[in-house]
Amino acid sequence: MVTSSVRIRLSDEERNKLDIIARNLQISRSALIRQYIHAGVSNKESAKVIRWDNDTIKAICNLNMLIAKIGINVNQIARACNRGNYQGSLIHEINAMQQVLESIRKVVNQCL
Repeated sequence: MVTSSVRIRLSDEERNKLDIIARNLQISRSALIRQYIHAGVSNKESAKVIRWDNDTIKAICNLNMLIAKIGINVNQIARACNRGNYQGSLIHEINAMQQVLESIRKVVNQCL
């Protein structure tokens, strides 16, 4: 795939917001912009941009980080289960939790 470079001008405030969101999602600025592009804009109505204040953006980013930490804990539990350190239907419950966490992560990323 051939890529090309795009340059945009941002105010200091816009660039800071972009950096905060990207840092909290642990992705690059480019990846953040690509996520928005890949989310798709099929018509004028869906092209409207939601404007959130800084507190809302921070809360969403914080939620995303907490979800990531929960996911790490779930993976640690799953590894323990795979080693044989589990009881009953724990594996089934862990798999269900992972699916829920992934669904939440997708919703949060779509909001950004």
